[in-house]
Amino acid sequence: MKRILSFILWFFLLSTVYAHGTILTLHLKQVEREALHHSFTLQAAQFDAQAAQTLPGSPALLYFPRLNLEGGWSYLGTVPSLSLLPGQPPVQFESHHNYDAELAANWILWDSGVSLYQWQSLEDIAKSQKAKAIWLKKQTLLDARLDYFQVQDDLDTVHLLRNALLLSWAQYHDILNRFLAGVSSKLDELSSHLDLLTHERELSQARAQLANALQNLFSLTGQKGTWNCSLPLDNPGKKSLPPEVPAPTVILTMDSFHQSVAHLKGTWSQMPTLTNPEVEIYHNLVKSTNKQSSSLVATNWPQIQISASTGIQYPNGPIFQQVHQNTLGIVASIPLFDADLSGRRIRSLKFQSKAYQATQNQTLTNLIQTWQDAHNQLVALMDQKHIDIQAVQEAQALSKLVYDSYQSGASTYLDVQTADYNALSAELQAAQTKIEILMQMATLASLTN
Repeated sequence: MKRILSFILWFFLLSTVYAHGTILTLHLKQVEREALHHSFTLQAAQFDAQAAQTLPGSPALLYFPRLNLEGGWSYLGTVPSLSLLPGQPPVQFESHHNYDAELAANWILWDSGVSLYQWQSLEDIAKSQKAKAIWLKKQTLLDARLDYFQVQDDLDTVHLLRNALLLSWAQYHDILNRFLAGVSSKLDELSSHLDLLTHERELSQARAQLANALQNLFSLTGQKGTWNCSLPLDNPGKKSLPPEVPAPTVILTMDSFHQSVAHLKGTWSQMPTLTNPEVEIYHNLVKSTNKQSSSLVATNWPQIQISASTGIQYPNGPIFQQVHQNTLGIVASIPLFDADLSGRRIRSLKFQSKAYQATQNQTLTNLIQTWQDAHNQLVALMDQKHIDIQAVQEAQALSKLVYDSYQSGASTYLDVQTADYNALSAELQAAQTKIEILMQMATLASLTN
């Protein structure tokens, strides 16, 4: 009698069980935008790239003079002096107070390419930082897509388990009425109710898993805490749940499988090459390190520098007056001995370049292998999807036929349980296959140049 009253109460609650749920729609494009906007790691990489690109400037700046405004003042307690004639006061060659001010210019007329190689090295570092920012952007998109598809997977599971629970409710109350009419046994009635409780527990666990997946996604997009997602549920449409099932705090809708496929279409057709941003990180580091090595080698060759200045100074030797002075000078230098300091640094940079080269080669090898694995998996999953469609159709048809057979007395309730389980398993497998297809597409997109 208690179960009959519960069944009646369920129908009264059909129109209100979803009244408290906030409707939340998540689109993949919006999730991607929010994830890119919220990623502090990506922002840091982009600022690093901007800083690195700002540093080199134009190569023409290497040939501009360096201008300096210089000045100084000093006081001498004792100044040199000399007595030229007996009985005459000595002549001072300096003043106690001395000052000068001048505008000086310095040109590097020739440095055997030291400055140019340094500039090129900075350019390659900037390219490496830019490639890193692009790579992190692709990784952020991949994380957002995988988290989105995980939520979609859990939502599909909740949807299928909700349908299974509704079917279990309908079957249980049908069997209960048959039991009260003396047509079905107590064993069938208890078995059916136990199946109902099992589906309720599975749905509760699936909703908890969906809540966790939503929190992970919202952490990535910076929206954690915005909604109460403790009891999420899919959009019920015209269907509802038994009263024992807690009302949802949020009703979730997401892009369909075909919408997600259309969004990812064309983003994963190319196998990784040397232009892949992750590979370019190390490729440009190799070039930068080689340029640094070339710059150090160039320091072993002659360097010529011209300097010129114009300004005032006081005193003018032994004449205590301010004088305007112009100077022009040229300096040439070539290193002769440095205890092999530059040689060790050059060898160290060459070893570092080889290390970056090896990392570049291994990175490209890994990317190609991962791309091929994901592509092969995608091909297999697309074939499996067609099999799943047929399996679901046949399992659903078989489930209905078996229950009709049970109602006519030709089959046992164990046959019903088996058919229902097979139908649900086929539906879950079909949904899982679709999500794996999307995840493989997202992985391939992250590996494409």
